[in-house]
Amino acid sequence: MISLLPAPMNSEDLMVIPIHAYDDCLDSIKIEHTSRSLIARIQWCQKQQMNARTEGEREEWCAEEYGLKDALLQRDRTDQYQYSPPAVLERYVTGREDGRVLIRAVWIENLWQPAI
Repeated sequence: MISLLPAPMNSEDLMVIPIHAYDDCLDSIKIEHTSRSLIARIQWCQKQQMNARTEGEREEWCAEEYGLKDALLQRDRTDQYQYSPPAVLERYVTGREDGRVLIRAVWIENLWQPAI
């Protein structure tokens, strides 16, 4: 599986910001913080959906967005994509895995920051 995460990331990408800084799409989420990278990645997927040339391409971007959101919500809806085209399933799984990595990176970064 090929990750779509940009590499390398700088420490500013991993800074923690309140979830309310995002848009109305995730307002109901009760998670206190997330990373700028994850929020930017979700927004990027949404933008790519609008620019998609085909319905299949749009479905792939939607699946990746849902994978990122599911990582944030700590859920797995892979079974819902089992009858989708292989590219759509792969994009969901990639989004979910990359989302989990971004969340872990913020968590680890917070562990290493000295208490103020």
